[in-house]
Amino acid sequence: MHAFDSIIPFLSKRLEQQGSAILFGSHERIPLKKDSFQAVQPVVGPQMVFVDGGNGEILKGPNVSVQFIRLHACWYDHNVRVDREVREFFLVVSACQKGLDLCFDAVLFDSNGVEKERLSFDATDSFLCFGGRRAEPAVVAGHVRKLLELRFAEELCKTGILVRDGDLEARGEVMEAVLRSLRAAAQRNGVVVLGLSKTSTLCTDLGNSALVALRNIAPSGCWSYYAGGGVAFVKLHPSAKYIFRCDVFLHDRDSLPKAFSALSANSADPAFLGYPYGLIDADKFAQVEKDELSQLRARFAVQSKEVFSSVEAALDAHDLLNTF
Repeated sequence: MHAFDSIIPFLSKRLEQQGSAILFGSHERIPLKKDSFQAVQPVVGPQMVFVDGGNGEILKGPNVSVQFIRLHACWYDHNVRVDREVREFFLVVSACQKGLDLCFDAVLFDSNGVEKERLSFDATDSFLCFGGRRAEPAVVAGHVRKLLELRFAEELCKTGILVRDGDLEARGEVMEAVLRSLRAAAQRNGVVVLGLSKTSTLCTDLGNSALVALRNIAPSGCWSYYAGGGVAFVKLHPSAKYIFRCDVFLHDRDSLPKAFSALSANSADPAFLGYPYGLIDADKFAQVEKDELSQLRARFAVQSKEVFSSVEAALDAHDLLNTF
C-alpha cells in the first residue's frame, strides 16, 4: 500500500531516538546509562518458590461479575520441582448504592461456598477507572485477584527466593497495606522477592519503549540492569529474545546479583529461553482453561435455572454479532 511507503520511514526515524531516562510512576526517572548493566552468570541458588494466579469469568454483566480464581505456587530445589500448592476461590463482585453514586461489594467464597471475606470499592476510585468512567466489575475482580496473589506470596515468604508472575506495584490503600506486609515479611525472613513481568509499557522520556532502548545499549550475554529504585530489567539467557521488567524491594539491593543468577539458571528451557521455567510451571497449573470455564458456566446456568441470563444479555450482543 502506498500509505506504508510514508509510514515506514516516518516511524523508523521516530524510533531512532533513545532518550536519557525511563519514566516510572508519576515522578521517578530511571537513568539510561551503560554502567548500570551487570553480567549475570547462571548459578543454581537456594530454594525458589514461584507464584501465579489465574481466573475465569462465569457470569458477566454491567453490574456484576462472578469469577473463579486459582492461585498456584511451586517450589524448586536445585531446579527440580519438589512441591506445589493450589488454592481456589469464587468471587462475586456486585454494584450497590453508596450515597449518590455506586460502589462495588466483593465477596470471596472458598471452593465449598463458605464466605471468607468482604471488600468494598468505590466505583470512581482512580486506580480502578479508565478515562474518568466508573469502574467495571471485572476490573474490580482483577484487583482482588492481585490482592490474593500478594497475600499468598506473603504466606510463602519463608526462605530463599520468591518470584511472582507480575509486578510489585500497589494501587489503592488496601493493596498498599498488603504490599507493605509482604515487604516486612520478606525482610524479616531474609527472602528476596522478585516480580517478573512478561510485558512492560514503560517508556523513555522521548516516548520510546524502555525495553527497546535498553536492548540498543545492552552488552551481549545475560545481564541485569539496576539503577536503584524498585525496578530492574533482566535478560536471563544469552539467546533470549526477550528482556523482562523485574520489580524488586529496595532492601534487597545487595542480594539481587545472586538472585538474578539463580533465576537465570532456571531460565534455560528451550520452550521459552530466558524465561524462568518455574513461572511456566506455575502458569500452567494456575490457568483456568476454556473447557473448565465452560463447564463452570454451564453448571452455574443449570443450578441458577438461567435466572441471570438477562444480566448477560446487556453485554453479549456484540459477541453474538461476531459469530456471523
